[in-house]
Amino acid sequence: MACLWCHGAIESTLTVADILCFRPLQPPRICSECLATFQRIPKVNICPVCQRLNTKGEVCEQCQAWQQLWPNERIENQAVFYYNQTMQAFFQRYKGDGDYRLAACFQAQLGAAIKPRSKRLFTYIPSAPSHFAQRGFDPVVGLFKDVVPLVTLMAKVETAQSQAQKSRQARLDTPQFLTFTGGRRQLKGIDEIIILDDIYTTGRTLMHGRTCLRQAGFNGDLKTFCLVRA
Repeated sequence: MACLWCHGAIESTLTVADILCFRPLQPPRICSECLATFQRIPKVNICPVCQRLNTKGEVCEQCQAWQQLWPNERIENQAVFYYNQTMQAFFQRYKGDGDYRLAACFQAQLGAAIKPRSKRLFTYIPSAPSHFAQRGFDPVVGLFKDVVPLVTLMAKVETAQSQAQKSRQARLDTPQFLTFTGGRRQLKGIDEIIILDDIYTTGRTLMHGRTCLRQAGFNGDLKTFCLVRA
Protein backbone atom coordinates (compact mmCIF):
# COMPACT_ATOMS: atom_id res chain seq x y z
CA MET A 1 0.00 0.00 0.00
CA ALA A 2 1.23 3.51 -0.82
CA CYS A 3 1.54 6.29 1.74
CA LEU A 4 -1.18 8.90 1.18
CA TRP A 5 1.24 11.70 2.07
CA CYS A 6 4.50 10.90 0.21
CA HIS A 7 3.17 8.09 -2.06
CA GLY A 8 6.01 5.78 -1.03
CA ALA A 9 5.46 2.15 -0.11
CA ILE A 10 4.25 1.31 3.40
CA GLU A 11 5.71 -1.74 5.09
CA SER A 12 3.75 -3.01 8.08
CA THR A 13 4.11 -6.12 10.22
CA LEU A 14 1.38 -7.74 12.30
CA THR A 15 2.17 -7.98 15.99
CA VAL A 16 0.86 -10.59 18.42
CA ALA A 17 -1.42 -7.91 19.88
CA ASP A 18 -2.86 -7.25 16.42
CA ILE A 19 -3.60 -10.94 15.93
CA LEU A 20 -5.21 -11.36 19.35
CA CYS A 21 -7.27 -8.16 19.38
CA PHE A 22 -10.25 -9.90 17.65
CA ARG A 23 -11.39 -6.73 15.83
CA PRO A 24 -10.95 -5.41 12.30
CA LEU A 25 -7.49 -3.95 11.79
CA GLN A 26 -6.98 -0.54 10.26
CA PRO A 27 -3.88 -0.72 8.08
CA PRO A 28 -1.63 2.34 8.19
CA ARG A 29 -2.35 4.83 5.42
CA ILE A 30 0.71 6.96 6.10
CA CYS A 31 4.29 5.71 6.41
CA SER A 32 6.21 5.92 9.67
CA GLU A 33 8.64 8.48 8.25
CA CYS A 34 5.84 10.87 7.29
CA LEU A 35 3.91 10.23 10.49
CA ALA A 36 6.96 11.25 12.52
CA THR A 37 6.77 14.75 11.00
CA PHE A 38 3.38 15.33 12.63
CA GLN A 39 3.64 16.39 16.29
CA ARG A 40 1.83 14.02 18.65
CA ILE A 41 0.30 15.42 21.82
CA PRO A 42 2.20 14.24 24.93
CA LYS A 43 0.53 12.91 28.05
CA VAL A 44 2.28 15.25 30.47
CA ASN A 45 2.85 19.01 30.87
CA ILE A 46 -0.36 19.94 29.04
CA CYS A 47 -3.65 21.53 30.05
CA PRO A 48 -5.74 18.61 31.37
CA VAL A 49 -8.89 20.06 29.80
CA CYS A 50 -7.92 21.11 26.25
CA GLN A 51 -4.35 19.70 25.93
CA ARG A 52 -2.77 23.08 25.27
CA LEU A 53 0.98 23.00 25.88
CA ASN A 54 1.41 24.03 29.49
CA THR A 55 4.70 23.33 31.27
CA LYS A 56 3.02 23.17 34.68
CA GLY A 57 0.26 20.84 33.59
CA GLU A 58 -2.37 23.21 34.97
CA VAL A 59 -5.73 24.22 33.50
CA CYS A 60 -5.08 27.05 31.01
CA GLU A 61 -6.67 30.49 31.27
CA GLN A 62 -9.07 29.88 28.40
CA CYS A 63 -10.40 26.68 29.93
CA GLN A 64 -10.79 28.45 33.26
CA ALA A 65 -12.87 31.08 31.44
CA TRP A 66 -15.04 28.40 29.81
CA GLN A 67 -15.52 26.73 33.19
CA GLN A 68 -16.74 30.01 34.67
CA LEU A 69 -19.33 30.22 31.90
CA TRP A 70 -20.29 26.58 32.42
CA PRO A 71 -19.85 26.01 36.19
CA ASN A 72 -21.98 22.87 36.21
CA GLU A 73 -20.34 21.24 33.20
CA ARG A 74 -17.40 18.90 32.96
CA ILE A 75 -15.52 20.33 29.98
CA GLU A 76 -13.15 17.91 28.31
CA ASN A 77 -11.47 17.88 24.89
CA GLN A 78 -9.05 15.38 23.41
CA ALA A 79 -6.91 15.54 20.29
CA VAL A 80 -4.15 13.50 18.66
CA PHE A 81 -1.78 16.04 17.09
CA TYR A 82 -0.65 19.62 17.48
CA TYR A 83 -0.87 22.06 14.58
CA ASN A 84 2.69 22.25 13.27
CA GLN A 85 4.05 23.11 9.82
CA THR A 86 3.39 19.65 8.42
CA MET A 87 -0.18 19.67 9.70
CA GLN A 88 -0.69 23.09 8.14
CA ALA A 89 0.40 21.61 4.82
CA PHE A 90 -1.97 18.67 5.36
CA PHE A 91 -4.98 20.92 5.82
CA GLN A 92 -4.00 23.05 2.85
CA ARG A 93 -4.02 19.98 0.64
CA TYR A 94 -7.05 18.38 2.30
CA LYS A 95 -9.37 21.36 2.81
CA GLY A 96 -7.81 24.09 0.71
CA ASP A 97 -7.06 22.03 -2.41
CA GLY A 98 -9.87 19.53 -1.83
CA ASP A 99 -7.72 16.37 -1.89
CA TYR A 100 -10.29 14.05 -0.33
CA ARG A 101 -7.96 11.03 -0.49
CA LEU A 102 -6.08 12.47 2.50
CA ALA A 103 -9.15 11.97 4.71
CA ALA A 104 -7.93 8.44 5.42
CA CYS A 105 -4.42 9.45 6.52
CA PHE A 106 -5.05 9.21 10.26
CA GLN A 107 -7.69 6.49 10.51
CA ALA A 108 -5.44 4.22 12.56
CA GLN A 109 -4.55 6.99 15.03
CA LEU A 110 -8.17 8.14 15.39
CA GLY A 111 -9.39 4.57 15.74
CA ALA A 112 -6.95 3.99 18.59
CA ALA A 113 -8.11 7.14 20.38
CA ILE A 114 -11.91 6.89 20.20
CA LYS A 115 -14.15 3.84 20.41
CA PRO A 116 -17.87 3.24 19.92
CA ARG A 117 -19.75 1.81 22.88
CA SER A 118 -23.30 1.30 24.05
CA LYS A 119 -25.23 4.54 24.73
CA ARG A 120 -22.44 6.69 23.26
CA LEU A 121 -23.26 8.84 20.24
CA PHE A 122 -20.82 10.57 17.90
CA THR A 123 -21.89 13.78 16.17
CA TYR A 124 -19.83 16.48 14.49
CA ILE A 125 -19.44 20.16 13.65
CA PRO A 126 -20.74 20.39 10.07
CA SER A 127 -19.47 22.53 7.21
CA ALA A 128 -21.34 25.66 6.18
CA PRO A 129 -23.44 25.00 3.04
CA SER A 130 -21.23 27.25 0.89
CA HIS A 131 -18.05 25.46 2.00
CA PHE A 132 -19.65 22.07 1.32
CA ALA A 133 -20.67 23.21 -2.15
CA GLN A 134 -17.17 24.52 -2.84
CA ARG A 135 -15.32 21.38 -1.71
CA GLY A 136 -17.92 18.76 -2.50
CA PHE A 137 -17.36 17.07 0.87
CA ASP A 138 -17.43 17.73 4.60
CA PRO A 139 -13.85 17.56 5.98
CA VAL A 140 -14.87 16.44 9.46
CA VAL A 141 -17.10 13.68 8.10
CA GLY A 142 -14.25 12.57 5.86
CA LEU A 143 -11.87 12.21 8.80
CA PHE A 144 -14.22 10.25 11.06
CA LYS A 145 -16.83 8.40 8.96
CA ASP A 146 -14.79 5.19 8.71
CA VAL A 147 -13.66 5.37 12.35
CA VAL A 148 -16.94 5.70 14.30
CA PRO A 149 -20.65 5.80 13.37
CA LEU A 150 -21.67 9.43 12.85
CA VAL A 151 -25.08 10.96 13.57
CA THR A 152 -25.97 14.34 12.08
CA LEU A 153 -27.56 16.52 14.77
CA MET A 154 -26.57 20.06 13.82
CA ALA A 155 -26.43 22.42 10.86
CA LYS A 156 -24.15 25.42 10.43
CA VAL A 157 -25.60 28.79 9.52
CA GLU A 158 -23.69 30.84 6.94
CA THR A 159 -21.46 33.51 8.46
CA ALA A 160 -19.67 36.47 6.87
CA GLN A 161 -16.27 34.96 7.73
CA SER A 162 -15.14 31.45 8.53
CA GLN A 163 -13.54 30.85 11.92
CA ALA A 164 -10.19 30.26 10.21
CA GLN A 165 -10.23 33.81 8.83
CA LYS A 166 -10.79 35.46 12.22
CA SER A 167 -8.45 36.66 14.93
CA ARG A 168 -8.44 34.82 18.24
CA GLN A 169 -10.66 37.41 19.91
CA ALA A 170 -13.03 37.51 16.95
CA ARG A 171 -13.38 33.72 17.22
CA LEU A 172 -14.24 33.98 20.89
CA ASP A 173 -16.81 36.71 20.19
CA THR A 174 -18.56 34.79 17.41
CA PRO A 175 -22.31 34.39 18.11
CA GLN A 176 -24.03 31.02 17.86
CA PHE A 177 -24.02 29.64 14.30
CA LEU A 178 -25.22 26.08 14.93
CA THR A 179 -28.82 24.90 14.96
CA PHE A 180 -30.22 21.57 16.12
CA THR A 181 -31.56 19.58 13.18
CA GLY A 182 -31.76 16.15 14.77
CA GLY A 183 -34.73 14.49 16.40
CA ARG A 184 -35.21 14.20 20.13
CA ARG A 185 -35.73 10.47 19.68
CA GLN A 186 -32.08 10.25 18.54
CA LEU A 187 -31.04 11.42 22.01
CA LYS A 188 -33.22 8.93 23.85
CA GLY A 189 -31.22 6.27 25.71
CA ILE A 190 -27.90 8.08 25.04
CA ASP A 191 -25.80 8.91 28.10
CA GLU A 192 -22.77 10.42 26.33
CA ILE A 193 -22.29 12.48 23.18
CA ILE A 194 -18.86 13.18 21.70
CA ILE A 195 -18.74 16.20 19.38
CA LEU A 196 -16.11 15.79 16.67
CA ASP A 197 -14.23 18.52 14.80
CA ASP A 198 -11.02 18.80 12.82
CA ILE A 199 -9.11 21.56 14.67
CA TYR A 200 -9.46 22.95 18.20
CA THR A 201 -8.21 26.55 18.40
CA THR A 202 -10.10 28.57 21.03
CA GLY A 203 -12.88 26.06 21.73
CA ARG A 204 -15.56 28.54 20.62
CA THR A 205 -17.03 26.32 17.89
CA LEU A 206 -17.21 23.28 20.14
CA MET A 207 -18.79 25.33 22.92
CA HIS A 208 -21.45 26.40 20.42
CA GLY A 209 -21.99 22.71 19.72
CA ARG A 210 -22.34 22.04 23.42
CA THR A 211 -24.87 24.86 23.79
CA CYS A 212 -26.85 23.63 20.79
CA LEU A 213 -27.21 20.12 22.20
CA ARG A 214 -28.04 21.31 25.70
CA GLN A 215 -30.78 23.55 24.35
CA ALA A 216 -32.11 20.57 22.41
CA GLY A 217 -32.62 18.81 25.72
CA PHE A 218 -29.62 16.50 26.06
CA ASN A 219 -28.67 16.13 29.73
CA GLY A 220 -25.99 13.44 29.58
CA ASP A 221 -22.20 13.78 29.38
CA LEU A 222 -20.80 15.96 26.60
CA LYS A 223 -17.20 15.65 25.43
CA THR A 224 -15.33 16.96 22.41
CA PHE A 225 -12.66 15.36 20.25
CA CYS A 226 -10.54 16.81 17.42
CA LEU A 227 -7.81 15.53 15.20
CA VAL A 228 -5.68 18.60 15.97
CA ARG A 229 -5.08 21.00 18.87
CA ALA A 230 -3.87 24.33 17.48
